[in-house]
Amino acid sequence: MKFNVITVTYGDRFKFLKQVLDATISDTNVDKIILVDNASVNKKEIDEYIKNVNSNQQKIILVRNEENLGSAGGYKAGILEVRKHICDYVLLLDDDNVPEKGWSEKIAGLTKLLVNDKVVISLNRQNAVGNNIDFSVLDLYKKNYLRLNIIKDLFNKIIGHLTTKKVSKQIFPIIRISVGVYGGTILPFSVILEIDPPKDIFNYYFDDFEYMSRVEKSGYKFYMIKKPVITDVDSSFSNNTNSTKSFFDLHSNVNKIYYYSRNRILLRRIAKAQNIISLFLNSFIWVSGQIIYGFFVSKNKKHWLTISSILLKGFKNAFCVKI
Repeated sequence: MKFNVITVTYGDRFKFLKQVLDATISDTNVDKIILVDNASVNKKEIDEYIKNVNSNQQKIILVRNEENLGSAGGYKAGILEVRKHICDYVLLLDDDNVPEKGWSEKIAGLTKLLVNDKVVISLNRQNAVGNNIDFSVLDLYKKNYLRLNIIKDLFNKIIGHLTTKKVSKQIFPIIRISVGVYGGTILPFSVILEIDPPKDIFNYYFDDFEYMSRVEKSGYKFYMIKKPVITDVDSSFSNNTNSTKSFFDLHSNVNKIYYYSRNRILLRRIAKAQNIISLFLNSFIWVSGQIIYGFFVSKNKKHWLTISSILLKGFKNAFCVKI
């Protein structure tokens, strides 16, 4: 079974990216790695790394953007490129997602069980913030999270191909999830061809949910598996501005706050999750709540005014942008 990989990097993150590339290049089931350089400052390091790796085989394909197009633009570029390289599955990885050794062998074995289903598999991101799914009680066979019309003996025999150890009585844990995110999601090549890539207008935040929602609506089911796992090697992940609690921090990223607030509303508008009047009123209440909250927690009222205007701008543009 042949896998291709897409990963997107930006800024000064080669120390993380190198670990991702090392882990995927060494996998014999990985045919191509589409590396999207989103205007990083590590061009020299990336070029030297690719030159060394590609001296024996053209395994890494570099797509370089002259400006940072965000996760939406980065993964869009990667998906458009990977369409040119036929494979069975495509693994999406953030530039700090290091997959466990032997992941492709285990996934290849699992996909044999799902050959008649339209399935998307997400690897368990071990250190990801908020990813606290308790797999200890998830027994695939007993709990019947994944219904398979095959006899138990055959099921156990195929599961044996997923690991190098002796087949255990404990069945491989897997759970059904609504949609996935970029990092760790394994898409059938049919998804890459059939579904339009992420929308540029999102830039940062929620573009993965919008894209994966379209995949789900086209008939694909999402599952998360306990193993193999992905390790997030960037320990600063939890400090990123991805929560309303950090909007009014003096070190907050104004650009990201704008896209977070705008895209949160824009996603619901595109999905038509509620009528436009209800969405407008609820969004206004949400933004007003953030501004009021910020007034009491902000240590700098000038900064509070700046962030408040950014939140209001995001609110306004969420309803004005053409979709």
